[in-house]
Amino acid sequence: MKKEQKKTHREWLTSLIWLIVTLTVYAVSVIVLKDWTRYLFILPLALIFYLLRLAILLPLSQKERGRGNRLARRVIYLVLCVVLLAGAVLWRDSYGLPLYPYLTVGSSPFEPQNIASIEHEADGRFIIRTKNDTLKVLQLTDLHIGGTLSTYKQDRAAFESIYFQVIQEAQPDLIIITGDLVYPIPLQSLSADNRTPLVYVCDFMEKIGIPWAFVYGNHETELLAEYDADELNETLTAYTFDHGGHLLFSQVQPDIYGRYNDLIEVRNADGSLNEALFLLDSNDYASLDPTDYDSIHADQIDWYRRTVEELNAREGYTVSSMLFFHIPLPEFEDAYQALLAGSPEAELLFGERRDGCGCADKNSGLFDTVLELGSTKAIFCGHDHLNDAGIRYQGVDLIYGRSIDNLAYPGIDRLTDQRGGTMVTLLPRSAYEYALFPKR
Repeated sequence: MKKEQKKTHREWLTSLIWLIVTLTVYAVSVIVLKDWTRYLFILPLALIFYLLRLAILLPLSQKERGRGNRLARRVIYLVLCVVLLAGAVLWRDSYGLPLYPYLTVGSSPFEPQNIASIEHEADGRFIIRTKNDTLKVLQLTDLHIGGTLSTYKQDRAAFESIYFQVIQEAQPDLIIITGDLVYPIPLQSLSADNRTPLVYVCDFMEKIGIPWAFVYGNHETELLAEYDADELNETLTAYTFDHGGHLLFSQVQPDIYGRYNDLIEVRNADGSLNEALFLLDSNDYASLDPTDYDSIHADQIDWYRRTVEELNAREGYTVSSMLFFHIPLPEFEDAYQALLAGSPEAELLFGERRDGCGCADKNSGLFDTVLELGSTKAIFCGHDHLNDAGIRYQGVDLIYGRSIDNLAYPGIDRLTDQRGGTMVTLLPRSAYEYALFPKR
């Protein structure tokens, strides 16, 4: 009898030790990350595991101390723990949290000052007609909205950065987000739901009231993400310009590779073309290796070429254009190395490079096509969150947009120099100028 009591006491003690260890892990994470919300889920899970251990592993009677019963109880306990952990990790949109207060910042939407009208053509193109041959285009990138309990603090900080630190100061006419709007990474956001955070972003942008467009990044449709691109595109329909929203997103797509590719023509008051803004999908991964990034495919480059040539023929001269996508080209790294070497081919326009270049191993040849056509003056990307440098390389401006990320990079929520937005102001006769926001 005493032997059985000792075993029972040992089980109680073991269960208590596991509870203490789990709570210690949470406490250490709070101290190291200085964020008590990110791993808050550990507390209820620890309590549940503790109660399960008491209920399943501890004997209810001496008869149940048999080896077979003990083994069965341990198997049941292990299965329940795995199920609970999986449920916590894949907890989708059932948090029931009041996430929307930070979507209602401000008293009224912003009014673009330089847009006379927006038209959506049958072939999917959008045409923005300006009032005075000027348009302020704000690039945002890498929002990384998680949309869960553990990312509440980071999500709110991201939205507040966009609204208070960038848009209020920049007062843009058009916003283009160059990818990674959401972050469905279960190990960090504790969710595989990629649609709910996308809805949060869309609701927020509708509240802002400024026309906006976006390109996909590598995270929106991750391997473990719940919804694919077709389902996300269907969700976006309710926010589009055609349905009374501010999102310039067309259901009519060119028959080329990618989740979304489009063209926005910015035209002057007299109807002449000021700038052609190409939105290209740089896709996500070339393999199951999460560091093996994909690139813009050959048929996308052919579409870009054909479209530029068609615009040239229509306008009667080589038009001016800009490209927006997520993953940088290998030439972004070439430009930086040329800058370090003091090459006359590279000139620093603004900003800093604090991060590496997460480009694809394969060179798609897009930059060679850009040089050949002589149309594109600037290429905007995101992806590398600590970079905000603009380098003019072989006559083309390669621009890293300032990122918004408060979540994906460990400790990035405590860094500020790279966070913000990048503005390109389109001026008469296809001139342009840059500005970084917030101004520091």
